[in-house]
Amino acid sequence: MEAYLEIVGPRVIVRSLNFYDLRCIGEFTRENVAAQIAVWIEREHLELDFDFHAVCGDIDIPWATEEAKRVFESVGSKFVALGQEVDLYSEVYTCRGTVVKVTPESIEVRATEQSNLTRLGDLLHFDSRGKGRDDEGTHECGAWHLTLVALVPADCLEIAEHSAAQR
Repeated sequence: MEAYLEIVGPRVIVRSLNFYDLRCIGEFTRENVAAQIAVWIEREHLELDFDFHAVCGDIDIPWATEEAKRVFESVGSKFVALGQEVDLYSEVYTCRGTVVKVTPESIEVRATEQSNLTRLGDLLHFDSRGKGRDDEGTHECGAWHLTLVALVPADCLEIAEHSAAQR
């Protein structure tokens, strides 16, 4: 089942959702998803103004504003670059790696830390939304996931701020 978030605030974020994330969200509604995003954003000490698009299987929660959707689309696939350090998560486990290959369909990361079953130097494979392969994850928690983050482009910052102010 495909489950992911696309978030626009001061940063643009794509996050694939694992079983633990879905359990924290509960019923997949706009209110519950927004509440869980607020918990994650507050934990990272980021701004709380955001809009999002969320998908879980057949449930598709659309953007609240067209402006946020346009900001997200303007960023496109500029979330990762070769050589970029990225954080990986699998429920309670974390790891770090370096992006070594990016295509429109996939991202490859070389592990720069050892964690659970992942050894230093392992090559890990992700889809374009940051979901890893099940066979490259952890014993208890499954596939690794990337949180893909991009700064809002300067020419879209006004649109993002306007979108947040409308809610």
